[in-house]
Amino acid sequence: YKKLLGKALAAHEAGDIEFRGLLWLQGAKDMRSPATAARYGENLERLVDALRLDLGTPELPVLIGSYRQDDMPDDLEGIDPADLGIDRRRPGTWQVLLAQSRVSESISRSATVILRDLPRHPENIHANTAGMLQAGRAYAKVFLERFARKE
Repeated sequence: YKKLLGKALAAHEAGDIEFRGLLWLQGAKDMRSPATAARYGENLERLVDALRLDLGTPELPVLIGSYRQDDMPDDLEGIDPADLGIDRRRPGTWQVLLAQSRVSESISRSATVILRDLPRHPENIHANTAGMLQAGRAYAKVFLERFARKE
């Protein structure tokens, strides 16, 4: 957190920079442990609150990326996780994905960005260049629809 805040404040002080939003794309590591996954939502809410306070941006829009693969629905409420074929190596997957959606509903000026079937590096969970470009377009679409200034 200190490194993130330090870099953001240094960039702001270095020039005419306006904070317009926070793009969040993290959670795979938290999926490895159900205990860690259980704290994901609370930790993310605290992070957003702290950043908004420390950056002096109480209305900063927050876009929370949430991966979906194959036929996994966008809305996970009421879905039995056993029906989704979640990778057993990541037993906290369901908790993290559900928390990402719930956090975006519980904090102001936030939204979930569904990142569906991003192209990945072979044998890796991370998106490749094409996948990151696809993710960027998804973030931009939600930001422009929900938070762009109407001038």
